[in-house]
Amino acid sequence: MKEKGYIAVFKGSAVEADQVHDYLSENAIGSLVRNHLQENFLAGWMSVEADHSAEVFVSEDDFLKAEALVKNIFHAGAATDEPALEGE
Repeated sequence: MKEKGYIAVFKGSAVEADQVHDYLSENAIGSLVRNHLQENFLAGWMSVEADHSAEVFVSEDDFLKAEALVKNIFHAGAATDEPALEGE
């Protein structure tokens, strides 16, 4: 059996990454959030820009569906600069 890997589907602020994680979860896609800002803080230094402080990873199997959902989140609300959430 081939071991499945994870692919980054989003990189941005920690707040946005949490939004993406929750949205993917609502659409039955498991994801992992890696918060670089928090990792650096716990290690004792700060060297990450807040705008690119977190990444969201999904399995290879879910990548294409997750990528489409992530594009929907941030492009659907482009006129108002607010993420489009499911049901709006």
